[in-house]
Amino acid sequence: MNDKLNTMNDDIKTYLNESKFVSNRCRNKIIKMLIDKFNIDIDSSKYKEFANVDITLESNGDIILRGDRYKTLDNLTFEDVESRFSEFKEDAHNFMSHKDIDFNSKNNFNNIVNLIMIILIICAFIGITLIAIYSVFTGNYFFGIWFVVMIVPWLVPNLKENLLIRLEQAKNFIKRIIKK
Repeated sequence: MNDKLNTMNDDIKTYLNESKFVSNRCRNKIIKMLIDKFNIDIDSSKYKEFANVDITLESNGDIILRGDRYKTLDNLTFEDVESRFSEFKEDAHNFMSHKDIDFNSKNNFNNIVNLIMIILIICAFIGITLIAIYSVFTGNYFFGIWFVVMIVPWLVPNLKENLLIRLEQAKNFIKRIIKK
């Protein structure tokens, strides 16, 4: 029984640590889910105001939060605690997996389009550079200069600002993907 209880408490700490990496609000939702699952009446200010929250689940369903014991409103056996904890674990897992990046959202769709545009702009510059170098090597200097001076501003207006903004957005998007 103690081994199962220790495993449950370790799982609670794991969910709290994972949710803390997302945000304090996410951590508070995980705590609220645990409190609701075990039918305990706790003022939310008890866990919202602290940066670190230590929660321990007892074998009768009581919770020790930052050293204070909060009793469940139900009389629970250890089997009831196990079943409620498995329900909590499933809900918490579903909630945490919902926090993954969703590529169907409009914001992420725009970020992916931004990455594609950067790739296309880079390919266009490589093509223009190759055509200009080829024209210089073939001795057609006028065509090479005309091509670079006339086509580049027409192809990409506000080149410097547009490229810098897109690069910054792409860098932030890739950081968010790697961070998750």
